[in-house]
Amino acid sequence: MGYMVDTRGSKPDLVRNVNGVFERYDPGVPGKWKGSRFLDEFAWGGGDFVWYDDISEQKAREYMAEIDALWEEGKD
Repeated sequence: MGYMVDTRGSKPDLVRNVNGVFERYDPGVPGKWKGSRFLDEFAWGGGDFVWYDDISEQKAREYMAEIDALWEEGKD
């Protein structure tokens, strides 16, 4: 499993890769992870993956907490 993040916006965009399946962290959905057509392009080196930095699992947990706090404040 790997994690990556795009921090260009007002809220980090956290993505995980599990065996070539890319999902975005979203506290508003059951299970908090969801896929999309946009993320499916990552598996083939497409999309905007160049804006995403690889991060550790520990750093991913920090971003999850930050995103959860923003979501609770209504800044989704």
